Amino acid sequence: MLYVIGNKRFSVAVDSLGAELNSIKKDGKEMLWQNEDGSWAGHSPLLFPFCGHCAVIIDGKNYNVPPHGFLKRNEFNFVSQTEKELVLSFSSNENTKALYPYDFTFTVRYSVRGTALYIDYTVENKGNAEMFLGCGGHESFNIDESLDKYFIEFEKEETLLRLYSNADRCLTGETRKYPKSKFLKFKDMPIENSDTLIFKGVRSSWCKLVKNGGETVATTYFKGFKNLLFWRPKTACMVCIEPWTNLPDAIDDKTDFRQKNGISPLAAGQKRVIKRKIVY
Repeated sequence: MLYVIGNKRFSVAVDSLGAELNSIKKDGKEMLWQNEDGSWAGHSPLLFPFCGHCAVIIDGKNYNVPPHGFLKRNEFNFVSQTEKELVLSFSSNENTKALYPYDFTFTVRYSVRGTALYIDYTVENKGNAEMFLGCGGHESFNIDESLDKYFIEFEKEETLLRLYSNADRCLTGETRKYPKSKFLKFKDMPIENSDTLIFKGVRSSWCKLVKNGGETVATTYFKGFKNLLFWRPKTACMVCIEPWTNLPDAIDDKTDFRQKNGISPLAAGQKRVIKRKIVY
Protein backbone atom coordinates (compact mmCIF):
# COMPACT_ATOMS: atom_id res chain seq x y z
CA MET A 1 0.00 0.00 0.00
CA LEU A 2 1.18 3.53 -0.78
CA TYR A 3 0.86 6.38 1.71
CA VAL A 4 1.34 10.01 0.65
CA ILE A 5 2.31 12.98 2.82
CA GLY A 6 3.41 16.48 1.94
CA ASN A 7 2.35 19.98 1.00
CA LYS A 8 1.65 22.00 -2.14
CA ARG A 9 5.31 22.02 -3.23
CA PHE A 10 6.64 18.76 -1.87
CA SER A 11 5.12 15.26 -1.69
CA VAL A 12 6.47 11.96 -0.42
CA ALA A 13 5.01 8.52 -1.18
CA VAL A 14 5.94 5.55 1.01
CA ASP A 15 5.31 1.86 0.28
CA SER A 16 4.19 -0.32 3.19
CA LEU A 17 6.51 -3.02 1.77
CA GLY A 18 9.76 -2.27 3.53
CA ALA A 19 8.50 1.20 4.52
CA GLU A 20 10.46 2.26 1.45
CA LEU A 21 10.29 5.71 -0.07
CA ASN A 22 8.59 5.25 -3.44
CA SER A 23 8.39 8.80 -4.81
CA ILE A 24 9.57 12.26 -3.81
CA LYS A 25 8.31 15.18 -5.87
CA LYS A 26 9.41 18.78 -5.56
CA ASP A 27 7.41 21.30 -7.58
CA GLY A 28 6.12 18.37 -9.65
CA LYS A 29 9.60 17.01 -10.47
CA GLU A 30 10.45 13.44 -9.44
CA MET A 31 13.56 13.44 -7.24
CA LEU A 32 13.72 9.69 -6.52
CA TRP A 33 14.88 7.01 -8.95
CA GLN A 34 11.97 5.30 -10.76
CA ASN A 35 13.91 2.60 -12.65
CA GLU A 36 13.50 4.28 -16.03
CA ASP A 37 16.11 2.04 -17.67
CA GLY A 38 15.33 -1.17 -15.80
CA SER A 39 18.69 -1.25 -14.04
CA TRP A 40 17.48 -1.19 -10.42
CA ALA A 41 13.96 -1.71 -9.09
CA GLY A 42 14.74 -0.14 -5.70
CA HIS A 43 14.23 3.44 -4.60
CA SER A 44 15.41 3.77 -1.02
CA PRO A 45 15.53 0.51 0.98
CA LEU A 46 15.97 0.55 4.77
CA LEU A 47 19.13 -1.30 5.82
CA PHE A 48 18.74 -3.32 9.04
CA PRO A 49 20.07 -5.15 11.08
CA PHE A 50 23.24 -4.29 9.14
CA CYS A 51 24.39 -2.71 5.91
CA GLY A 52 25.93 -4.43 2.90
CA HIS A 53 27.28 -7.95 2.82
CA CYS A 54 27.79 -8.95 6.44
CA ALA A 55 27.94 -12.46 7.87
CA VAL A 56 25.83 -12.89 11.00
CA ILE A 57 27.69 -15.40 13.16
CA ILE A 58 26.63 -15.51 16.83
CA ASP A 59 28.13 -18.04 19.25
CA GLY A 60 29.40 -20.02 16.29
CA LYS A 61 26.02 -20.23 14.55
CA ASN A 62 25.76 -18.74 11.07
CA TYR A 63 22.45 -16.99 10.33
CA ASN A 64 21.62 -16.68 6.65
CA VAL A 65 20.64 -13.00 6.47
CA PRO A 66 20.52 -11.49 2.97
CA PRO A 67 22.65 -8.43 2.13
CA HIS A 68 21.26 -5.21 3.66
CA GLY A 69 19.06 -7.27 6.00
CA PHE A 70 15.43 -8.22 5.65
CA LEU A 71 13.26 -5.13 6.26
CA LYS A 72 12.87 -4.41 2.55
CA ARG A 73 11.16 -7.79 2.10
CA ASN A 74 8.55 -7.31 4.83
CA GLU A 75 5.26 -5.46 5.14
CA PHE A 76 5.19 -2.74 7.77
CA ASN A 77 2.19 -2.06 9.97
CA PHE A 78 0.38 1.28 9.90
CA VAL A 79 0.76 3.29 13.11
CA SER A 80 -0.41 6.80 12.28
CA GLN A 81 -0.67 9.40 9.54
CA THR A 82 -1.32 13.12 9.29
CA GLU A 83 -1.04 15.43 6.31
CA LYS A 84 2.70 15.83 6.85
CA GLU A 85 3.77 12.77 8.86
CA LEU A 86 3.64 8.98 8.53
CA VAL A 87 4.63 6.33 11.07
CA LEU A 88 5.03 2.63 10.18
CA SER A 89 6.46 -0.23 12.22
CA PHE A 90 7.67 -3.80 11.91
CA SER A 91 8.15 -6.33 14.70
CA SER A 92 10.20 -9.48 14.75
CA ASN A 93 8.45 -12.81 14.20
CA GLU A 94 9.36 -16.46 13.87
CA ASN A 95 10.58 -15.94 10.30
CA THR A 96 12.92 -13.09 11.21
CA LYS A 97 14.18 -14.88 14.32
CA ALA A 98 15.35 -17.74 12.11
CA LEU A 99 17.57 -15.14 10.41
CA TYR A 100 18.36 -12.82 13.31
CA PRO A 101 17.75 -14.17 16.83
CA TYR A 102 16.44 -11.04 18.53
CA ASP A 103 13.01 -9.68 19.47
CA PHE A 104 12.62 -6.10 18.31
CA THR A 105 10.32 -3.46 16.89
CA PHE A 106 11.62 -1.16 14.16
CA THR A 107 9.60 2.03 13.69
CA VAL A 108 10.17 4.58 10.94
CA ARG A 109 8.73 8.09 11.02
CA TYR A 110 8.70 10.20 7.86
CA SER A 111 7.78 13.86 8.22
CA VAL A 112 7.76 16.79 5.83
CA ARG A 113 8.59 20.42 6.59
CA GLY A 114 8.83 22.68 3.58
CA THR A 115 10.98 20.75 1.09
CA ALA A 116 12.79 18.80 3.80
CA LEU A 117 12.19 15.13 4.59
CA TYR A 118 12.89 14.03 8.17
CA ILE A 119 13.56 10.33 8.72
CA ASP A 120 13.58 8.84 12.22
CA TYR A 121 14.38 5.19 12.91
CA THR A 122 13.47 3.82 16.35
CA VAL A 123 14.72 0.38 17.33
CA GLU A 124 13.28 -1.14 20.51
CA ASN A 125 14.79 -4.24 22.08
CA LYS A 126 11.78 -6.36 23.09
CA GLY A 127 13.87 -9.23 24.38
CA ASN A 128 15.43 -10.08 27.73
CA ALA A 129 19.07 -9.74 26.65
CA GLU A 130 21.26 -7.36 24.68
CA MET A 131 20.70 -7.26 20.95
CA PHE A 132 23.24 -6.11 18.36
CA LEU A 133 22.52 -4.08 15.28
CA GLY A 134 23.62 -1.77 12.53
CA CYS A 135 21.58 0.29 10.11
CA GLY A 136 21.83 2.68 7.21
CA GLY A 137 20.19 4.57 4.39
CA HIS A 138 20.17 3.86 0.66
CA GLU A 139 18.37 6.85 -0.86
CA SER A 140 18.56 7.41 -4.61
CA PHE A 141 18.78 10.84 -6.24
CA ASN A 142 17.73 11.51 -9.81
CA ILE A 143 20.09 13.53 -11.99
CA ASP A 144 19.43 15.25 -15.32
CA GLU A 145 22.78 14.56 -16.98
CA SER A 146 25.62 12.06 -16.74
CA LEU A 147 27.11 11.64 -13.29
CA ASP A 148 30.41 13.23 -14.28
CA LYS A 149 28.54 16.53 -14.43
CA TYR A 150 27.95 16.38 -10.66
CA PHE A 151 30.02 16.53 -7.49
CA ILE A 152 29.67 16.14 -3.72
CA GLU A 153 30.33 19.01 -1.34
CA PHE A 154 31.05 18.02 2.27
CA GLU A 155 30.40 19.98 5.44
CA LYS A 156 34.10 19.74 6.37
CA GLU A 157 37.35 19.15 4.58
CA GLU A 158 37.80 15.41 4.26
CA THR A 159 40.85 13.24 3.76
CA LEU A 160 38.81 10.53 2.08
CA LEU A 161 39.90 6.95 2.63
CA ARG A 162 38.43 4.70 -0.02
CA LEU A 163 38.00 0.99 0.61
CA TYR A 164 37.76 -1.36 -2.36
CA SER A 165 35.46 -4.36 -2.71
CA ASN A 166 35.34 -7.38 -5.00
CA ALA A 167 32.55 -8.76 -7.19
CA ASP A 168 30.96 -10.33 -4.08
CA ARG A 169 30.88 -6.89 -2.41
CA CYS A 170 33.42 -7.90 0.22
CA LEU A 171 36.33 -5.65 1.17
CA THR A 172 39.62 -6.68 -0.44
CA GLY A 173 41.94 -4.82 1.93
CA GLU A 174 43.01 -2.42 -0.83
CA THR A 175 42.66 1.26 0.13
CA ARG A 176 43.44 4.66 -1.29
CA LYS A 177 43.74 7.97 0.53
CA TYR A 178 42.83 11.18 -1.30
CA PRO A 179 44.17 14.69 -0.66
CA LYS A 180 42.21 16.82 1.80
CA SER A 181 39.27 18.54 0.13
CA LYS A 182 35.64 19.56 0.66
CA PHE A 183 34.71 18.07 -2.69
CA LEU A 184 34.34 14.69 -4.37
CA LYS A 185 34.13 15.13 -8.14
CA PHE A 186 32.55 12.20 -9.94
CA LYS A 187 34.49 13.03 -13.12
CA ASP A 188 37.68 12.32 -11.17
CA MET A 189 36.25 9.40 -9.23
CA PRO A 190 33.71 7.73 -11.56
CA ILE A 191 31.34 4.97 -10.48
CA GLU A 192 31.75 2.31 -13.15
CA ASN A 193 30.17 -1.11 -13.74
CA SER A 194 27.78 -0.74 -10.78
CA ASP A 195 30.76 -0.45 -8.44
CA THR A 196 30.57 1.32 -5.08
CA LEU A 197 32.66 4.14 -3.67
CA ILE A 198 33.18 3.21 -0.01
CA PHE A 199 34.61 5.80 2.37
CA LYS A 200 35.52 5.07 5.97
CA GLY A 201 35.70 7.56 8.82
CA VAL A 202 33.91 10.53 7.27
CA ARG A 203 34.04 13.58 9.58
CA SER A 204 31.18 15.57 8.06
CA SER A 205 27.57 15.30 9.21
CA TRP A 206 26.12 16.34 5.83
CA CYS A 207 26.94 16.49 2.16
CA LYS A 208 25.38 18.11 -0.91
CA LEU A 209 24.85 16.62 -4.35
CA VAL A 210 25.61 19.51 -6.68
CA LYS A 211 25.47 19.94 -10.44
CA ASN A 212 28.41 21.64 -12.16
CA GLY A 213 27.45 25.29 -12.25
CA GLY A 214 26.22 25.29 -8.66
CA GLU A 215 22.67 23.88 -8.66
CA THR A 216 22.09 21.78 -5.50
CA VAL A 217 20.04 18.61 -6.04
CA ALA A 218 19.76 17.75 -2.35
CA THR A 219 21.58 17.91 0.97
CA THR A 220 21.59 14.75 3.05
CA TYR A 221 22.33 14.83 6.80
CA PHE A 222 23.82 11.79 8.51
CA LYS A 223 25.15 12.79 11.92
CA GLY A 224 26.39 9.72 13.81
CA PHE A 225 27.22 7.75 10.65
CA LYS A 226 30.94 7.44 9.96
CA ASN A 227 30.83 5.49 6.71
CA LEU A 228 29.52 6.97 3.47
CA LEU A 229 28.98 5.10 0.22
CA PHE A 230 28.04 6.15 -3.31
CA TRP A 231 26.55 3.73 -5.83
CA ARG A 232 24.60 3.59 -9.04
CA PRO A 233 23.47 0.69 -11.23
CA LYS A 234 25.29 0.57 -14.56
CA THR A 235 25.10 4.06 -16.14
CA ALA A 236 21.74 5.10 -14.67
CA CYS A 237 20.94 8.82 -14.34
CA MET A 238 20.99 8.63 -10.57
CA VAL A 239 23.27 8.14 -7.62
CA CYS A 240 22.63 6.61 -4.20
CA ILE A 241 24.13 8.35 -1.17
CA GLU A 242 24.33 5.81 1.63
CA PRO A 243 25.28 6.53 5.26
CA TRP A 244 26.12 3.24 7.03
CA THR A 245 27.00 2.44 10.63
CA ASN A 246 28.97 -0.67 9.65
CA LEU A 247 31.17 -1.58 6.70
CA PRO A 248 30.90 -4.65 4.46
CA ASP A 249 32.77 -7.73 5.56
CA ALA A 250 36.30 -8.37 4.44
CA ILE A 251 36.86 -11.49 2.34
CA ASP A 252 36.33 -14.64 4.46
CA ASP A 253 35.54 -12.60 7.58
CA LYS A 254 34.33 -14.95 10.34
CA THR A 255 34.15 -12.38 13.14
CA ASP A 256 31.29 -12.80 15.60
CA PHE A 257 28.54 -10.38 14.60
CA ARG A 258 28.59 -8.76 18.05
CA GLN A 259 32.25 -7.77 17.63
CA LYS A 260 32.05 -6.18 14.18
CA ASN A 261 32.97 -2.53 13.88
CA GLY A 262 29.81 -0.44 13.55
CA ILE A 263 27.58 -3.10 15.10
CA SER A 264 26.46 -1.84 18.50
CA PRO A 265 24.57 -3.25 21.49
CA LEU A 266 21.11 -2.23 22.66
CA ALA A 267 20.16 -3.27 26.17
CA ALA A 268 17.01 -5.26 26.91
CA GLY A 269 13.93 -3.06 27.06
CA GLN A 270 15.76 -0.04 25.67
CA LYS A 271 15.14 2.09 22.57
CA ARG A 272 17.49 3.82 20.16
CA VAL A 273 16.39 6.69 17.92
CA ILE A 274 18.45 7.47 14.82
CA LYS A 275 17.60 10.76 13.11
CA ARG A 276 18.30 11.81 9.53
CA LYS A 277 17.20 14.58 7.18
CA ILE A 278 17.26 15.26 3.44
CA VAL A 279 16.62 18.76 2.10
CA TYR A 280 15.65 19.15 -1.56
